Amino acid sequence: MAYQSLTGRVPFDGEDSFSIGYKHIMEEIPTPPLETYDQRTVFEITRKMMAKSPDERFQSADDLVQALEAGGGFAAVGLATAATKAIPSLAGVRMASAPTTPLPRIADKLGTEHHKRSVAAGIALWVVVVGIGLGAPGLYAYKKGLLFFARAAPADSASGAPRDTLAQRLLSDTGVPPALDTADTARTRLVPPGTLGRLTLQGLPAGARVTLNGMPFRGSQGDVPPGTYRLAVRASGFEPYDRQVVITPGAPSTVRIELQPASGEAGSNAGPCDQYGPAYNQDHLCFDTRPLPLSLTRIPVPADATIFPRQAILLIHVSKDGSTLEARVFGPSNLDTFNNEALDMAKTLRWNPAQRNGEPVDAWVQWIFQPVRQ
Repeated sequence: MAYQSLTGRVPFDGEDSFSIGYKHIMEEIPTPPLETYDQRTVFEITRKMMAKSPDERFQSADDLVQALEAGGGFAAVGLATAATKAIPSLAGVRMASAPTTPLPRIADKLGTEHHKRSVAAGIALWVVVVGIGLGAPGLYAYKKGLLFFARAAPADSASGAPRDTLAQRLLSDTGVPPALDTADTARTRLVPPGTLGRLTLQGLPAGARVTLNGMPFRGSQGDVPPGTYRLAVRASGFEPYDRQVVITPGAPSTVRIELQPASGEAGSNAGPCDQYGPAYNQDHLCFDTRPLPLSLTRIPVPADATIFPRQAILLIHVSKDGSTLEARVFGPSNLDTFNNEALDMAKTLRWNPAQRNGEPVDAWVQWIFQPVRQ
């Protein structure tokens, strides 16, 4: 506290309590920049108070008081390793002002308390020394995995990189911090939980449609939020490909796509344009222009209808010859009867088919069927 009051900082600091305790026991206190004579005088008194050896410190409170009352004399501080000598002139003043009648009981009491404090300080010092002596080998054995409960745990990507602390230097076999392998450092570096991972797909055929949890994934590489995904690949002439992919925060993930050729009639339904989904017609893979009906899709509603229906959105599969292959209710109306009327109309509709590279192709399309009051 005296050192910090004088210099504005603690004498010893470190990365952990072990290194700070080691410095308190083994290292001399650092000399700070001191500008005035009084500061240097107080620092010498503080350094003597913090001496490692008990013989080099003030031997009593009276010795410390004498040094402080000396007003800055370095001779009173006693820089030698021997016990502090009393200053004759100051001692004379103190003797003159001292009571003429001795107080043996008080002196005995003070001597007893001083002896108790010395014993307590010695015990505390020995506890620290014994703790270091026993703790360091125990920590060494724990680090080496020699204890039954200390087994090397796999590196966790969320744990911080090992730091070069004094304890590690003391416990290492050579006394030098162990070199960190580059791969281990990259694997154990601290990565924020939401950091994007890099997904790379290998062996992806041209024209394939890729989705992660039903959402389109463009190209063969991309940054993906960490998590678990269902990877789906659909390509013309190949069997559907599905697998689970785990994306780790800040880490690359490579997936080798091995598609099986489609056989028989299954090949005609395995293409990315044969089933409608969220990524349908991604990058105009299925058609350039969508199908268009040759007649209006308006359904008359009686004027005296108690409830006027909302529109219905249908999902219709149109063949390349302009006929309806399949119709489904995609956005239903509030009346089931109107949904059924829309389905009946869709089945009989004729279309201008979708076009791909100037040729008609099968395609899915969403279409609105409007109610019209008669």
